[in-house]
Amino acid sequence: MQRDMRWYMDTAKETLGVKSDIKLAYALGMTSVCRWCDPHKPVIPEISVMLKLAELCKVPAEIALLDRAEMEAKNKAPESAAIFQNIKEALKKLPHIAAMLTVFVAISGAGITFDGGSSAFAGEKNGAQVTTQFILW
Repeated sequence: MQRDMRWYMDTAKETLGVKSDIKLAYALGMTSVCRWCDPHKPVIPEISVMLKLAELCKVPAEIALLDRAEMEAKNKAPESAAIFQNIKEALKKLPHIAAMLTVFVAISGAGITFDGGSSAFAGEKNGAQVTTQFILW
């Protein structure tokens, strides 16, 4: 899904139950939003307004601000589109990378073994070293 300014406006209007851009503008405390979607020279909303739109659209603030930065950059430097696409692809992979790192850190921690033994007791003594064993189902 491409979250452009039109998407943010339409979703916010749907959430508010209004049909016109002018009613959206009033709900946001503005006089007009029509220049946001100008095909020749769009005006990017202020950060505070973008945060209000993010809340109405149920989009995390960080993502909305990234979308805003992307819109602004595309207007000023169209060649930046590829850079933002790379950033978005990296962010999509971030939860998987974080999960893998968590598992790696847990497995590589000192004294943790996965030997498939029958004990799941933490703190078995093995000589002078305390070893924690886990059973993986």
